[in-house]
Amino acid sequence: MSAPEPTSITVIIPAHQAERFLARALDSVRAQTDPDWALVVVDDGSTDGTLALAQRHAACDPARITILTQPNAGPGAARNRGMATAQSAYVLCLDADDALVPEALAQLRENLNSHGPADLLFGGHAVVRTDGSRKTHTPDARWGTPLADFRRFLYGQGVGPTHGAVLMRRELATRLAYPETIRNNEDVVLFAQMLALGHTRSLPDLLAVKYRQPASLRNDVNALCAASEQIAALLFDACRLAPVFLSERAAFAADRQLMCFRMLSRAGRQREARQHFHAAIRLSPQAALQPGLLFKYLRSWARRQHA
Repeated sequence: MSAPEPTSITVIIPAHQAERFLARALDSVRAQTDPDWALVVVDDGSTDGTLALAQRHAACDPARITILTQPNAGPGAARNRGMATAQSAYVLCLDADDALVPEALAQLRENLNSHGPADLLFGGHAVVRTDGSRKTHTPDARWGTPLADFRRFLYGQGVGPTHGAVLMRRELATRLAYPETIRNNEDVVLFAQMLALGHTRSLPDLLAVKYRQPASLRNDVNALCAASEQIAALLFDACRLAPVFLSERAAFAADRQLMCFRMLSRAGRQREARQHFHAAIRLSPQAALQPGLLFKYLRSWARRQHA
């Protein structure tokens, strides 16, 4: 098999029960100003019209669009299958409910041509909330030092890589792969390991628009917290990461527990929230016992518990 073109790109869309919004994602790929792309849609066991919709689009552009099907296995498994199928040097994973801006692939390819290869190349994204309001998030230029990048991403310091706005070198992404045992935040594991092991670069251009869905996993507190308890074990793999990266495990695990504490507290689930706060203290007292967090914890005892 011949080597892929150095700047070739495949867009991968995992789709499960996505009939309501998949057309927007597909149209955004087909509307790219740079026509040199391939698209792989992986139907992840949908029972609605997702597969038929994807097949109609593929029939209009069979040379560039490939449709794969599989029993429902989760977004990580769907993305892994798409990456394994791709023949390009780079892959970009786009969620089925989001969209690329028309110039996204052109901007990414121009950056590769101007500045050379990268393992992770990411830009800005806009978030459209359920009320129609929109906010743009633009990364700064400080990315490019593995340990600093790893820490910034883990603790949410600045705008980091996110699906739709990040290009990954396929060889490294396929070798590391998305974890398939969790169905939420699986990107955190892969992106963090790629930041630790690869060369990262950011660009200020807007690449994607992400649409918040009321019932999406990203808004599901239960799913987020359940996944958070497994993420640290998957991410901090001693067979992949050097000790300097592994040393962040306790602080990261505590940070995830505190994230769950905040979300559950806002949802009125004070008893559950406090359980996560207690877990954070056990993991990293220094991270948990900050004045602001301690005040929220004490205040939770006075708040009414909601179902």
